[in-house]
Amino acid sequence: VPARAPGRWTDPRTRLYRTPPTAPAGADAHLAAGNPGTARQLYAETLRHSPGDPHALSGWLLAGAELSPGLRRLLRRPERLAALGPDGPEELGRAAAWLAARA
Repeated sequence: VPARAPGRWTDPRTRLYRTPPTAPAGADAHLAAGNPGTARQLYAETLRHSPGDPHALSGWLLAGAELSPGLRRLLRRPERLAALGPDGPEELGRAAAWLAARA
């Protein structure tokens, strides 16, 4: 996994957590509104078309950690999951379960 240049990292999704949407639209909004199951399905749809999308991958993992506490340990080192290069959400789910069992 390539190293990032030092500096400040910002994510536009953080505004959703300040004021969670009452009528969420999109995966990020559903995640912030406390609907991790819907969010994970929406992220999975994105990953079917773009398996390497880091935004969708991180959201999928956050939603998964909310639904399956055993996946929370992957949040410490998400690059390990990304390095496996899973192709699509089904393979991603198997890889996440495998890694979580060994972390």
